Amino acid sequence: MKILLVEDELLWQQGVTQLVGLVTGSEMVAVVDNYDDAVTAYKQHQPDVVLLDWNLPGDKDGIDVGKYLIEQGHSPDCMLLVSGANPEDIPPIPYRHIPKSVMSGQLIQALQDILAILSSRSSG
Repeated sequence: MKILLVEDELLWQQGVTQLVGLVTGSEMVAVVDNYDDAVTAYKQHQPDVVLLDWNLPGDKDGIDVGKYLIEQGHSPDCMLLVSGANPEDIPPIPYRHIPKSVMSGQLIQALQDILAILSSRSSG
């Protein structure tokens, strides 16, 4: 399972990368920190899963990245929005939101759930 991380804070980049390393069968293919680099990395690596930070530098945020990916045919089931924002403050999105405050407890399970989805698609 190839994973792209879109996160602008170095400590979160490192923490998420370490958590992803605990998920058997997963590989972090790129870590980027803005919309344009996210689009480029997506085209280059064709990841199975995209982890998005909501707040990114520049005019476009993680939700904009997610919208672009859905337009490209990426399944919303395989995207996770990771943010420190209150869930009520986030616009309606078709993908799962994991608050940064509980990420360490939920990210590994969420990635394992996505891996199961991907496995069932490839065997079905």
